[in-house]
Amino acid sequence: MQKEKSELSMDLEQLYQFDGENDPKILVSVCGHIFDVSENKRLYGPGKGYAFTAGHDITFMLAKMSLSEKDLNRVHFQLSDQEKDVLVSWILSYLSKYPVVGKVKGLEDLCEEEWTRGQEKFAKRETPNLPFSSQKIGKEQPTDSTQTDSGEKAKKPWFSWLGGFLK
Repeated sequence: MQKEKSELSMDLEQLYQFDGENDPKILVSVCGHIFDVSENKRLYGPGKGYAFTAGHDITFMLAKMSLSEKDLNRVHFQLSDQEKDVLVSWILSYLSKYPVVGKVKGLEDLCEEEWTRGQEKFAKRETPNLPFSSQKIGKEQPTDSTQTDSGEKAKKPWFSWLGGFLK
């Protein structure tokens, strides 16, 4: 399991300062656990695609596969089973890429079950099963602009462009 380097403990307000603007450290929180994503400035650095997530809790945003700023720092929510599975895959993905450096005060119990499932998968060295990989969320979605079984013109899933950023 991912060990926490040092036990940083801060509230959401304190987390906001770690956005890469005034401090070179870039931190994000998932389920109240703080990840240091500083090594990936090409995604999280100032002016980059995910810069708006730096210094925030991104749990709800990940579970919903949202890129909306209104979904940052949402800590009171209900998730469907499908969204919980998506969140577990994101937790596994973050554990595989970034060190956990602490916790956000008051969010220690946020999505505790999903966090535990993600840690267990990480310990088994499982691969994240995110919706933009070969598996799709819910109803099977076409992956290109070919014909569907019903003969309709298929559209790419809205999140298909993410694959290029994550290679």
